[in-house]
Amino acid sequence: MIAPRDGGIDPLQKYGGERNIIPSDEQVFHSLYPPKGELRWQTLEADSDQVEINYEGINWDTPYERLGSIGLLNLGYAFTEVESETETMALVSTRKVPAFVLNGKVFQGEPYFGNFFKTAVKLRKGKNRILVKFAGKYRRKFRFQITPTSKKAVFLEDFTKPDLVPNLKQTEFPIAVPILNIQEDWLRGAKIIVEQTPGKTLQEFDLDPIPPFGILKMPLLLKLEKSPKEELNLKIRLVKDDVLDQTDFKLESKNKYKRIDAQDAVDWLLHDTTDFEMVCCRAGIDPENLRRCIWPLLHQKYPFSLRDGRIVSPAEKLKRKTEVKRRLQCR
Repeated sequence: MIAPRDGGIDPLQKYGGERNIIPSDEQVFHSLYPPKGELRWQTLEADSDQVEINYEGINWDTPYERLGSIGLLNLGYAFTEVESETETMALVSTRKVPAFVLNGKVFQGEPYFGNFFKTAVKLRKGKNRILVKFAGKYRRKFRFQITPTSKKAVFLEDFTKPDLVPNLKQTEFPIAVPILNIQEDWLRGAKIIVEQTPGKTLQEFDLDPIPPFGILKMPLLLKLEKSPKEELNLKIRLVKDDVLDQTDFKLESKNKYKRIDAQDAVDWLLHDTTDFEMVCCRAGIDPENLRRCIWPLLHQKYPFSLRDGRIVSPAEKLKRKTEVKRRLQCR
């Protein structure tokens, strides 16, 4: 690996660039961080997919005192080679890795602390060169795991889903389902099947085409016959001739959050009407009844709080009141 350096478009350009570099002991890099201003590749052994980087001999106090926390920003690389017995597709899981290079081709990674992002790649038979690019402040850890797979497509874990609010008696729920295509060809003609009980289809959706190695977050509208209470357990399948992938999916009620009493709800909403429905649910109060209860209080405390039959937050009220006052002064 290479120790931290100051950044740049391609710090490895002198030795072939990020796409082509093959590390050697003769390669020297320059940086303001190390005592002598020179950096070289070092051997790092890891026994898991979690790699910890500890830069020895770096005085982090100096750049911090000069530039503050921005002085701790640095860029690093890790290089390895992987042998594959056959040509195969693979899934790469990353964390704190904005990008990596496989056999000269750049792929996007997960630059943050999320654990749901995966990248589809193709391993060639024999030796595969991998350059991992990581960036951040001070010392750090990053994750890099590569797993061969025979699947053609998979669900990712980053589902978008609403919370159940029983008082609303909802039967329609918008969700979004992320799907990764692990093929060199477009994924066309697939379907998403939602089951509420094993073997019984609740809904079926046509999946939009996904390009090679691409990700699509497919928006869906679930329609139920009756409103669920505390939770709704579903199974979602990705099908094309056969089942490509499947996963469990759950919608949960906000009633599972900490309960509050009616007085707390009124005090909360007199201060801030954000998440009005959620506050009503936590207090077990019908939203319409609570509106009728607090509107006179709001109007008494904040004369500008009611507009067109809806509640306006005190912050919005103050903004409007200031605007009215400004207009009167202009006259």
